[in-house]
Amino acid sequence: MVIRVLSQPNHPARLAAIFLGALAILAIVASAAYAGAWVWSDITADPAPAPGGVIGSADVETGDGLVVLTPVEDAAAFEERTGFAPFVPERVPEGTEPMPSFAVTPPNEEGERIGRVAFSARRGYEREGLSGPVVVISQGKGAPGDGVNGALRQIGDGRALASAFPCGDLVLDVQLYFSPDDVSGPAAITPYMRELAEDYVRGIMRDCA
Repeated sequence: MVIRVLSQPNHPARLAAIFLGALAILAIVASAAYAGAWVWSDITADPAPAPGGVIGSADVETGDGLVVLTPVEDAAAFEERTGFAPFVPERVPEGTEPMPSFAVTPPNEEGERIGRVAFSARRGYEREGLSGPVVVISQGKGAPGDGVNGALRQIGDGRALASAFPCGDLVLDVQLYFSPDDVSGPAAITPYMRELAEDYVRGIMRDCA
C-alpha cells in the first residue's frame, strides 16, 4: 500500500509543491490533499472553523501537521475503505482535468475514514496568467457544524479557495488551488479566481440537491 505523507497548506513555499507535482495525477492527489489537510472533527462539530484558517485532520497526525493519505485505485476501492460511495462532481472547471483520483485516510479511533477525490490541473491551460485550478474534495459522513454553510474562504494567504457544506449524508470541503502562487495575502485572490470558485461551488450544491 502506497502511503503519501502530506503537510498542511499555510506556507506559500509548500503550496508551490502542489504544482511542481502536477506531472502525475497521483502526485496531485497527494500534494493537493496535503495542501488542503483539515480537521474533520472541526467540520462536523459545533464550533465553526477559525476565520481564514484551514481545517486540519483528526484522523492521523504524524507530527508537525503531517497527515497520512493512502491512494486507492477507483471509486469501488474508495467505498470499500470508507463505507460510502465517493461524491464525484458532474463537471470540473475548464482548466482542470476531468479524470478523478481517489485517496483515503487511515481510520480514526471510531474506525471512520475521510475520503478525498482530486482532479489535476490541465496541462497547457492558462487564463489571466493562472493555471488550474487543482480541485480537491475532502468528504466524510457526519452532520455539519455551525459555519459549514458554503461560504467561500481563502486557504491560508495563498492562491487557494475552499468551501464546506453538507451534501446528502456527507459533508464536503471543496478546495481549489491556482498556480503560480507568487502572490500572498488578500491580493492573491483575483476576481477571476473568486468568480470561478463561486460558480463551481454553486454547481456542486445543485448536484447535491
